[in-house]
This record gives sequence, structure tokens and C-alpha cells, in this order.
Amino acid sequence: MTFAFTGTLIFSAAIGFLQSLGFHPVPWLGIPVLMVILWSIGLISLFVAVPMKTRLRVLRAEKEWSQAELAAHVGVARGTINAIETGKYDPSLPLAFKIARAFGKSVEEVFLYQENELPATTNPAV
Repeated sequence: MTFAFTGTLIFSAAIGFLQSLGFHPVPWLGIPVLMVILWSIGLISLFVAVPMKTRLRVLRAEKEWSQAELAAHVGVARGTINAIETGKYDPSLPLAFKIARAFGKSVEEVFLYQENELPATTNPAV
């Protein structure tokens, strides 16, 4: 368990105990309890972003491009390339296509889909 989750759990338990004694400090303090319940049944994990894995660093090395050079090719700031490489930012679909085309690759060859990620939809009829 992460520190944030543990802290939320303890805080929620304390608020729940106080509320069971009839003490209701502020109604919105019950929100952490709801968060813990949603997390425990797996609903919050549906909304937690999973960083996308990329081959950008390897592909840049093959072409001997710096982050700044790749950024110039696709029309973004160097920091954007850095953020994509470190998993702090997922590119938009148009940017992903621009990056892939800069290397002469398909999007799937640059941005790696992880099998353990949840699909965008779970409705088989879609």
C-alpha cells in the first residue's frame, strides 16, 4: 500500500469512528471513506493513468538525435519529448503519429501497448 492510500485509510477510519459517535465535523470529510471503498472494489483503478512505454530514447540514439532535435522535427518543446520519454506525459494521437513518422515507424513500433492495461471499452458490442 502506498503512503497516500494508507493515510487515506487511517483518516477515513478516524472520521468514521467520530461519525459513529455522533460527531459530524464537516459533511465532506466522508469523501475519503468513499474513496477507500471505491479503491477497494477496484473502481478507482479504472481511472488511474498507466504511463505508456515508448522506444523514443532508443530510436533517438539510433538516429543520433537529441531531444531538442526530435522536438524540432515534430514541432514541440524539448521538455515535451523528455516528459514522454520519462512517462510523465502521454502524447496526443496526432503527436504520436508525428513522432512515429519522424522515425519512419508505425505508432505501434514507437509506443508500446502493455497487455495488462485495461482496454478503453469493455463492451464487446462496441
